[in-house]
Amino acid sequence: MASTGESLSHLLGGIARHHAAAGRTALLGRFGTVSYAELLANIDNIATVFQSLRRGETVGMLTSRSPDAIALFFGVMKAGGCPCFLEPRLDPEALRERMVAVGMRRLVLEGEAEALAGDLGDDSITVHRLSCLRQLESE
Repeated sequence: MASTGESLSHLLGGIARHHAAAGRTALLGRFGTVSYAELLANIDNIATVFQSLRRGETVGMLTSRSPDAIALFFGVMKAGGCPCFLEPRLDPEALRERMVAVGMRRLVLEGEAEALAGDLGDDSITVHRLSCLRQLESE
């Protein structure tokens, strides 16, 4: 494929829009099905929530393997950030050490991991709960 100079997120977005226009399914699993149109809408909503990201800012993600996590990954990328999945079941101290080591100042938690929010959020780390981001998307 010839280089067009476009970003990866822009190229993937074009492909996804093509599949959305054709009414295709993007994801299929125990959660049911998610169409490309639904996935793109979720990605756009996440990108809007994270529009204040600095270009290339790393955003940690402690999430499950869900359609919401996929939308979060691509939404952060679309907003200009660098999404980074973190190891599940790490204790707050180990998470903080990894974040400090790479200069990560934002973290998104999902499901059971949301209970860690109180242990991680402070002046140096902004913690988002994915369930709260979904609420912001619908407003």
